[in-house]
This record gives sequence, C-alpha cells and structure tokens, in this order.
Amino acid sequence: IPTGIRMLVRRCCNAVLRLEKFEGSAEISVTFTDNEGIKALNKQYRDKDIETDVLSFPMGENGVYDTNPETGAQILGDVVISMEKARDQAEFFGHSLQREVGYLTAHSVLHLLGYDHMEKLERVRMREKEELLSDECKTLLQNVEKEVSYFPIPESTVDKSLKTSYTDSWMMERKYKGTTGHEGTDIMASINERGIYPVVSMTDGTVTNLGWLEKGGYRIGITSESGTYYYYAHLDSYAGISEGEQVIAGELLGYMGDSGYGPEGTKGKFAVHLHVGIYSYKDGEEISVNPYYVLRSLENKKLKYAYF
Repeated sequence: IPTGIRMLVRRCCNAVLRLEKFEGSAEISVTFTDNEGIKALNKQYRDKDIETDVLSFPMGENGVYDTNPETGAQILGDVVISMEKARDQAEFFGHSLQREVGYLTAHSVLHLLGYDHMEKLERVRMREKEELLSDECKTLLQNVEKEVSYFPIPESTVDKSLKTSYTDSWMMERKYKGTTGHEGTDIMASINERGIYPVVSMTDGTVTNLGWLEKGGYRIGITSESGTYYYYAHLDSYAGISEGEQVIAGELLGYMGDSGYGPEGTKGKFAVHLHVGIYSYKDGEEISVNPYYVLRSLENKKLKYAYF
C-alpha cells in the first residue's frame, strides 16, 4: 500500500461523517486487497462472479448501529477496496491513485450510512468521466442521464439463479474479420441458454432499426426524442414489435441470445449475452459513449418478470 493511503482513507471517512453530521464516534473496518480477492468476496456475499473496485458491508439499519462495548463507537460496517482495480481506474480517468481511493472511500462510507450508491453515486462517476469528453460527448451523456429509466434485463421472480454480470470492456480488442475496439458493454447470462432472459427498452423512443446484422445478429435500435440511439444486439428473438413503432421505457423488446458473426440465423458462436451500445450522430459523424456506468446507475432500476 503506497505511503499515505491509510491516512487518506481515515481523513476521507472523517470528512464524510462530518458532512453527514454523524453524531458520536464511529468504527469502520477498511481492508485492501487485489482483484482476485475482491472477486472472491463479490461471489461469496453478492453472488456476482466478477471483480469490482470496492465492496461495502453496512452493519446498521435505519440509522441504528451496534456499539463497540470497549470504545463506545458505533460500528458502521466494513469496506474492501481493490488497490489493483483502483490503480487501473486512476490510469483510465487520468488522475492520481490518491484521488481514486478517496472517491472509493467516500462512496463506501455513504453506502454504510444508507445511501443508494448505485443510483446516486454512480452518477458522480459518470460526471467525473464527463470531464474528459468533448462537448458533443458531454451533451450525449447528459441526454442519456435524463432518458434512461430501467436496466435492460429484468430480475426473475421465479428463478433467482437467473442472474447477469458485466464488466467495463470499453474499447477492448475484438477480432472478427479484423481487429476493432469494443464500443459497448456485454451483459452476460449466468445460465448460458438463449431465449430465457427478457430484454426491455431502457428508454422511450422509436424503433428505427430492426433485423439482422452480421456482427450484431438480431438487433434492435431505439432512437429517443433527443436523437440518441440505443442499440441492443445478439437477440434470440423479438417480442412482436416492428420498425417505426413507438416504445416506452420498460417495454419488452425480445430475448437475450447468441446470434451473429455469420449469415442471418447464425447462433452459438459465443456465450449468450446482450450487447448494449449508445450512440448519436451529428453532421454524419458517429459519437459513442461507454454504457458501463449508465448500466451501473440503473442497477436498482430493474423490473421484475416471472421467467424461468
């Protein structure tokens, strides 16, 4: 752990508690680990077999906490930070490791205090990334924040094993008839079976593209009122919608599949997943943004469907 990080974490914890007007003394356990360590904890406690940057484990409920009998401090909970992931993200955002760890610490303490970190705090991350963007990209991201309402894959009320996972794979190398950067996020199915997971529209809009693409398989493109284009690819089938039709946020579009990478009807070339892309077009130029943080901000906006 670099010199000064522990003191930084302590100061960040104290700053958040002061800002939130927390009364009395508090006890927070902070653990530093690597990607493998946090991935194991994420699997054990959240049933998500992916690495993440930070995990928070609140000990209180509705502002009531247990008290350490020896110190009298209120026990808020535990925080686990992957320093490996923090370094990667600091490099990605172009700022210092100290700033990244400070953000993750503040994020976690607010979660321990009962904040909905996925819905509110991930928007902070989206805005931080926005600082690095062109004016056109900033406008696109601002429109997206206003328009998105639901995570594209609902939760199953029948089979709790039907889960999804995704990582930040923005611009990672993809090889199919050449090498390209991955302009989107892949939401992976825990059960690798096509046609099970429903896919819903994240926004209101108009179906402007429907049908087969060699790389995208059976895909749907929804254009919102702002002109933002939401792209859903590799579907197994559609839900009886047609091009030109108006859809509302949360409306069923089709079912997750593994279509694409060949002539129409090709399936099974890769694992079942939904590819999500977000684009706008200005003066013939295509602009895209990373959907990862948009999806993170929608984690607590999942509809509930009875599917199995």
